[in-house]
Amino acid sequence: MNSTPPATTIPDGFAPRVYLLDPDTEDLIFGDQLVEGMVVLFEDSLLRGDANHIDTESPITRARTLETTRWCRVSSVRRSGHIVVFIGEYADGSKLRRSYAQDYAWFVKKNSMPQ
Repeated sequence: MNSTPPATTIPDGFAPRVYLLDPDTEDLIFGDQLVEGMVVLFEDSLLRGDANHIDTESPITRARTLETTRWCRVSSVRRSGHIVVFIGEYADGSKLRRSYAQDYAWFVKKNSMPQ
């Protein structure tokens, strides 16, 4: 039986561009496995952006970096073909619509995964 775990705290701040998974507290999943309540970080370091240069980036690149370099809580998951769309809620309370191919990978906090 799948049960919803208690709400996991969303880590604050930016993840480094080259992020190494902590196997004790995190796992790696594909987008087709995303469900409501998971706390996730986009895995692809080439597409994630570099928070060290956020102040000098164009507005579009800055927005993408803010979206992809921070952990968020997944809500309102929708799937259409090979695309997964969800609302990402960040530690500061902001929310963004996120849309990705389902074959992209995600770091996920294990304690936010359904049991």
